[in-house]
Amino acid sequence: MLLKLSRFLLIISTILVLAVFLPYYYWIAFDKHIFIPNISYSNLEQEFFILRQNGIGYKWFDESGRELTNGQADSLMPLNNFAILIAKNKMPAHIRGIPINLEDVRNYRYIIRYRPDMLDDPVIPLYCLFESNPARIDLELPEDMFRINDRIEFINTRTNKINPDKSELFTCALINEHFNFPAKKVFGNSNSRKPYDEGYFIIDNNKQVFHLKMINGEAFCKHISAMDSIDIQYIVTSEPLNREFYGVAITNTNSIYFVLRDNYTLKKISIRHFNKEKNQIIIRGNLLNHLITIQSTNNLQCIVLDRKYNRIDEYQESWQTNDDFWTGKLEKYLFPFIIRLEDPDSSLINLYFSNYHWQSLYLNLLLTGLFFICSFLRKRSFKDWPGIITILICGIYGFIALKIFSRE
Repeated sequence: MLLKLSRFLLIISTILVLAVFLPYYYWIAFDKHIFIPNISYSNLEQEFFILRQNGIGYKWFDESGRELTNGQADSLMPLNNFAILIAKNKMPAHIRGIPINLEDVRNYRYIIRYRPDMLDDPVIPLYCLFESNPARIDLELPEDMFRINDRIEFINTRTNKINPDKSELFTCALINEHFNFPAKKVFGNSNSRKPYDEGYFIIDNNKQVFHLKMINGEAFCKHISAMDSIDIQYIVTSEPLNREFYGVAITNTNSIYFVLRDNYTLKKISIRHFNKEKNQIIIRGNLLNHLITIQSTNNLQCIVLDRKYNRIDEYQESWQTNDDFWTGKLEKYLFPFIIRLEDPDSSLINLYFSNYHWQSLYLNLLLTGLFFICSFLRKRSFKDWPGIITILICGIYGFIALKIFSRE
């Protein structure tokens, strides 16, 4: 009995290992690199320009497919390439009648990125709270970090001791705004190289949203009632030089909002198709526009907004993935299912099972028949029915495993 159990466990383990590594090595041999186009917007021409792979290099094209030189692309997108144009003394003084001030060009540039793996990215629940009104220009790392459970506690990073006065000060500030402990989520940017600090956005136990920061050593806390009703899943905070907004909020209903500094006003971005668990977001801003790119594994959509967040143009493009080529179709005939240790939409190592590939039943039946013939010749056909079922379901994985751990 023990021998049978051991063989059974070895066969199951081998099937799982083969389901991980056979497809992995298959794609090492047949993988085809797919270059995802890079989309930019020309304020001069008011159209999209696309950077595509062309042979061994990269070329710019307009929407009609006309190829552009790098110099032409630089000149037609001056707000994206102003450093190059200034060096060549080619920076225009006006764009469509709007005077261009180089300080404004720098201050209005920003980029915000969101990836689905941010949703389950492991976070150490210790947060660095900067002074939002520092004595000098640059931010300085504080000597403590805070954690927030049934209260907020500031812990000295050298002595590992709690600062009771500071902890009480910030706990009272939260309570005065009717914060309900413990905190569910905390969002902020702990990078000391940012130009200024706007603290953290904290979601309490009642799913209310609060803004917490430190100004001149005092606690600032504000309940943002406008954000309570949109069921926030994630907030990507940002510190643009023009101090236009706090960041971008993403909801459980797959909506996207700019969180403006003007009384925490929410500006919804109208997106046709967005899934927070599958799509990446890249938002780039300049003096005249916001460019929002929503990207999945096989398509992207770009939306251009003016400075008042009104939609002025959009672009959409799709491309083939490995699943669309013969290698991807053959994979489904070879492997009944696939186990991956990594998922592009998650930051966690796990066992990710694909859907069952019913196309593999053709090969499964062929291998089952071969196994039955071999068993029949050894006069074990009726005793090997568990193996026949295993191969019928697990296909090539089961066939190899049974051959490795044969009864003989």
